[in-house]
Amino acid sequence: LSGGMNVVEVALDEFHRKLASLAQSEQEEESVEDAAVEGGRKVNKVEQKRRRAISEADVLIVSVTDKDNAAAIDSSIVKAIDSKVVQNVILSSIRSTDEVKRSRRMAVVDKMNKSARSASAGRRRRLDEDNENNNDDGNQQQEEGVYYVNMTPNILAGILFFFMFVMVTHLGLSCMNMIEGQDVYVKKLPAIGREV
Repeated sequence: LSGGMNVVEVALDEFHRKLASLAQSEQEEESVEDAAVEGGRKVNKVEQKRRRAISEADVLIVSVTDKDNAAAIDSSIVKAIDSKVVQNVILSSIRSTDEVKRSRRMAVVDKMNKSARSASAGRRRRLDEDNENNNDDGNQQQEEGVYYVNMTPNILAGILFFFMFVMVTHLGLSCMNMIEGQDVYVKKLPAIGREV
């Protein structure tokens, strides 16, 4: 029980049976619930209990696998929406991790291809919209007004500092190279005052 409502998770064929029983009269629904023999075979207690739980359920959660037929799923959704006894139909899905990984990988590949195309098209400051990728789930709206420049102010400051450092180092080394020592070395130094 969830908030005073009976919630049951059912398969697609069980949902078809429940929808068919709702479309029929209340009398037929009770006869299906109380039937102990169906089609010449006996229905066991577990199946009777399951049918009773489904018939008393206020909310049905229909689990659909990837092996179910897509046309059958679509027709079930249409029947549920068109049915007057069904009040609300909520569609939801859970993506598998493989699908999520595949879509992320494809997004990275698309981004790499787009950047490679823009780099090969020559140097330009504004990213032009590609005609073939106009339906990227609103990505163009997010990139609208985005400018691509050759370098940021930090990169430019780093390059200027590097050139200044190289120039100062070259100047310092060339000044040190101009320092001359004496040409002749003697063992006995002249007396003080007679150095010249």
